[in-house]
Amino acid sequence: MLSEQELSEFTKISIPCLKHWRSIGYGPPFVKYKGRVVRYEYGGVLGWVESCLVEPGDDSEPGMKLVDGIYEIVVYGSR
Repeated sequence: MLSEQELSEFTKISIPCLKHWRSIGYGPPFVKYKGRVVRYEYGGVLGWVESCLVEPGDDSEPGMKLVDGIYEIVVYGSR
């Protein structure tokens, strides 16, 4: 299991960004113990990173969908 700090160092994503992503249901899966302690399972992090890969020549961004020539942002999860 990785702490927020370890995940931040591994991915070079700031802790405030990771917290925001958790609040909107985005980012790697996590476990929250007693409502405070957050940990990320290493395998879940690797799976999430893999889901973010973009193939060379692919014009679309992860989390975006092309509709009638316009990109729409696709947000998963809820507040």
